[in-house]
Amino acid sequence: MLEYDKEIYQHYMGKDLDIDTFVKNLDRNRYHRQLHHYWDKFLNIPKDSEILDLGCGWGDMLLFLKNKGFTNCYGIDSSPQHVEIAKKLGIKNVNCGDLFDFMDRLILGGKKFHIISAFNVLEHIEKEHTIKFLRKVNMLLHDKGKSFLEIPNANSIFGSRTRYWDFTHRTSFTPTSIKQVLEVAGFTNVIIQEKIAVPKNFIGILRIILWKYIKLKIRFALLVEKGSSGVNIFSQDMQVISVK
Repeated sequence: MLEYDKEIYQHYMGKDLDIDTFVKNLDRNRYHRQLHHYWDKFLNIPKDSEILDLGCGWGDMLLFLKNKGFTNCYGIDSSPQHVEIAKKLGIKNVNCGDLFDFMDRLILGGKKFHIISAFNVLEHIEKEHTIKFLRKVNMLLHDKGKSFLEIPNANSIFGSRTRYWDFTHRTSFTPTSIKQVLEVAGFTNVIIQEKIAVPKNFIGILRIILWKYIKLKIRFALLVEKGSSGVNIFSQDMQVISVK
């Protein structure tokens, strides 16, 4: 972690943040519905399975898993503010520190997990350390364990927006490049899905219909320019599931 990363993560949500007020006003029901829509079908494991959330933020995924009945969930984040919020939300087993150091200690201790998630994490890692990071994730998984990732999609027409909105971002990925690094790190059965609206109501359904129309225009433009529309993943962020 570079020095400016440490400075930014120290006050990642602003120096004037009142954490008690933030927690009091926090409502993540909409995001948790997204988590259910996209990830629930991959959570067909016993409720006592061990799950690790890398870069857990203020614990959205951990809180979602807790509400689903999972009892052995752990998290690590580099932002003291995030970890403090997670603890005020009643989330246990959350640590603050460097992700690489944390994973190294777990590897030395022989720890294994059934699922390891890392949402909006890989883009913060230097390119030369990406495969090293994913190999550590692989080492910490049981055989047939799953990795859940969410990352910026450089294949999107808004790819530069998610790549550059945070100063600590280092890179972004395409469906092709994320599959490359995952396979080199020892993963198989890579599934890539778009992160778009959830069809929970009329507005959500309408957004999905409009998105399909927009995708047709994107694919047509690519077909004109390149002679091929390429990989059919165009959302700003993409979600990736892979198996050890």
